[in-house]
Amino acid sequence: MNKININKKSIIISVHQPGYHRYIGYFYKLWLSDIFISFDTVQYVAREYQSRQQFFIDNKLKWLSVPTNSGREEIYKKLIVSKETLINHWLIIKYIYRNAPYFNLYQEQFSSIYHKNWTYLADFCDEITKTIVDIIGINMVFVRARDFFINNNGSKKAQLIKDTLKSVIEINNYNNIIYVPRAYPVPKNHYLNKKSTESNLLERQILENSGIKIKSYIFKHPIYNQCFGRNHAFIPNLGMIDLLFNEGSNSLKILKSCGNGILY
Repeated sequence: MNKININKKSIIISVHQPGYHRYIGYFYKLWLSDIFISFDTVQYVAREYQSRQQFFIDNKLKWLSVPTNSGREEIYKKLIVSKETLINHWLIIKYIYRNAPYFNLYQEQFSSIYHKNWTYLADFCDEITKTIVDIIGINMVFVRARDFFINNNGSKKAQLIKDTLKSVIEINNYNNIIYVPRAYPVPKNHYLNKKSTESNLLERQILENSGIKIKSYIFKHPIYNQCFGRNHAFIPNLGMIDLLFNEGSNSLKILKSCGNGILY
């Protein structure tokens, strides 16, 4: 695939593994970005948010997990092994949000996703993410790492990020390239603050030496209306559809309120 060209002198790029019904913080980073790379060329990690998410069902937090084949292959190679489970997930989601104010407005779009004949986990998860992005109106370019850079040649961490970014964009076309790894502050034990196993540099220096700046952002989980009852405490960190089904067209405004939009 041809490299992405954004008509700006300074661009913001974020990279994250695809996942099942990612939470609001994931979408806040999408909103901050000019380009978002679904990082599906890294190794799949079992029992992470790549294939599961918590839902609030009958007053309890419960995991819904997409069943996949076993193995340690890259995320984009992960197979969905039970289409029936996806249909069951949709029935559960309908049950949870049947009384949410905006569920009926959007249910057909999500129902159609769950009833498609999916083969790969990443394709299914990315479709959910892109559908939410389109509905709430996040304006950025969404790409998949596999379409630009598949063979990582054993590269680790920052080197892999650098190689992936260089495959997606022409670095020399921009005055500033800002990579946004996570919310502020970046902890001392974060991989960017550790020494590379491939050189004597800190991981962040590998990116900075190639002209890529590293910045982060403030994120505070918003509190909004939920359909679980007035007397029930707010449940944070659910999938983004919880905000969408409960707040509808207000979702983008609420999403923006998670931070000040400033990079640090």
